[in-house]
Amino acid sequence: MTYTGNELTPELKQAEEEIDNYYKSNPLVKLPFTTAVWSFFAFVEDYMLIRTMQIDGKQDIYVLGSEFLVELEYSIAWLYSACQPDGQVSFNFHNDHYKASMDLFELGKKYESFVFAYTCANHGWIDLNVKEFSIQPTGNFFKNFEYEAYNVLIDASLFSEASSAINFNNFPIDAIERSLKVRGDRFRYKLNPRMVSNTIAFLKPLFDQIFSLPNEWRFSRYSLGDFRQVFEAICSIAHIHWKARKMAVTRGCGSMAHLDSIYLPTCDELLRRVVRYSGVSNAKVKNILDDLTYGNSSISHSELAMRPLIKLNSEYYAIVPHVWICSSAERNFAALLNRLK
Repeated sequence: MTYTGNELTPELKQAEEEIDNYYKSNPLVKLPFTTAVWSFFAFVEDYMLIRTMQIDGKQDIYVLGSEFLVELEYSIAWLYSACQPDGQVSFNFHNDHYKASMDLFELGKKYESFVFAYTCANHGWIDLNVKEFSIQPTGNFFKNFEYEAYNVLIDASLFSEASSAINFNNFPIDAIERSLKVRGDRFRYKLNPRMVSNTIAFLKPLFDQIFSLPNEWRFSRYSLGDFRQVFEAICSIAHIHWKARKMAVTRGCGSMAHLDSIYLPTCDELLRRVVRYSGVSNAKVKNILDDLTYGNSSISHSELAMRPLIKLNSEYYAIVPHVWICSSAERNFAALLNRLK
């Protein structure tokens, strides 16, 4: 059976419905939101720990980061829509949850291709055929594609320029090392303003590359400069947490430090820390955090790249290190502004 133009055959309608709802068979969607999302992102951080160790080139790391955020999009949307709100972080390793997280992540990547195919068919660009247990486009649809990229083509020279400007003496490795405590399969450390300010200074060449628009641009509740300072503070916390985890693993922390792979501040704690580390006022930081929180009702559909802050429940936020480390913050913020009500 073939789908052409705007006419969808019964077979393709049935296939679409089955594929759209297949995620509901994953065990994670039956868990409370907090438990499911923590389990999923803890797996994701393990995935990135392994992937980043397999890549040498900075350009390849950038591509991995951009792909990574796209690959997460459907999985987190499914959990947000299907799971009951609230719940608790278990801080225990569950094989079943880990396997379910892996399956949901892989399903999200495959679902992206399905959505792309149906979108192209809806526009009349391709015809779709149902052949036994697969949906296939007619002809070689990708034959004439010259580029495949996530919104941008990458100038490799930008990475070498930013990297050459980094002063590695600024990164507070010694401070993290001194405060790091490892016990069994858990680790902890103490954040402080100097540690964060040194990390911001260390990352400044990269932040300067990410942010190119004038800091003076003002919006109704804060300026672009305010947003940049808040983002830099949280992104630096994410880098510190990621580095602390790697150090903990080197020290022998069990299960690759999986249980503490995500930074989990209370809502009040994150607000206080970001105000202190960024120098932005309490009211402005609160507004920026609200705009960056996934699922907040100011827009009808959230995307993780635009809203990387996860509110697990009424008490805790989750800062997933690589969601922040991989963010093209200014570009995503510009897209977010176009959607905010």
